[in-house]
Parts: sequence; structure tokens; C-alpha cells
Amino acid sequence: MKTVERILDIMEKTMEWIGAVLIVVMLVVSLLEVIFRDALDAPLTWSLSLTILMMIWMAMLISGTGVRSNLHIRVAAFADTLPKKTKKIVDVIVLGLLFYFGYYMVIGSYSMALLPGIMPELRIPNAWLYIPVILGGILTMIFSVEKAVRILLGKEIGGLR
Repeated sequence: MKTVERILDIMEKTMEWIGAVLIVVMLVVSLLEVIFRDALDAPLTWSLSLTILMMIWMAMLISGTGVRSNLHIRVAAFADTLPKKTKKIVDVIVLGLLFYFGYYMVIGSYSMALLPGIMPELRIPNAWLYIPVILGGILTMIFSVEKAVRILLGKEIGGLR
């Protein structure tokens, strides 16, 4: 179990670092766009598309790690009033629903990624818009299973918070 935890820790940190790098690149691209548009009167035609693409990548990769960090939305007020054993069951059900959601992220995005088309400003396939959703769905499924196993084994302190 320690090896699996270490691998998942590395995956989580990698996604967080990729997200941080993407934020910095988005800021630089946006700054360049402002400079080129306002100061040089020569707007960059590709900057908005690239910024949107990076935002999608960042949001989807980080969203998968949100399951592991308990950043997903849930109604804590209701769950916290339940007895400990019932709360554990509810937490596992919530994680099962998150797994299901991740699965449909993968299936739906995969079918969309197969559609033809390109992003004209960047001259890359539209699939690049859906690949991060597939990866985010896979991460959501992996981290949902990890959290559920930890709760069922009693290794998760306080369940989902």
C-alpha cells in the first residue's frame, strides 16, 4: 500500500506542478497579448485560443487531484450529523458517484476527441481540448478508488472533509 500511496503522491504533485506552470504561461501569454495589442497595435491572433486551451488543461488536471484533497463539492452539514458508521457509508457512496462521474468524463470526452476538426488559430486538432478532460476523469476515478479503500480500511481520518 505504501508503494501505491507514493505513486499517487507523485501523480498528485506532478499535476499540481503542471497546473502551476500552466498558470504562469497563461499569465505570460496574456501579458504579451496586451503588450502586442495596445502598445504595438499588432494583436496576436493565437493568444486567446492558447490561453483557453491551457486553462482547460489546468482545470481538468487539478480537478482530478481535488478528489484526493477533498476539494470536491459535498454537503458537509448533512453528512457530519450522521453516526460514524453511516457517515462512512455515505462517504463511500459519494466516492462511488465521483468515480461514475469520472468514468463519464472519460467516455464522453473520448468520443468528442475522435471528431474531426482543428483549432484554426493554433492549427492543432480539436482533440487537444478533450484530452485533459479524459485525463481529469482518469485521475478522478483513481483518487476516488484510493479514498474509498482508505475509508473502508479505516485509514482515512474522519472520512471526507
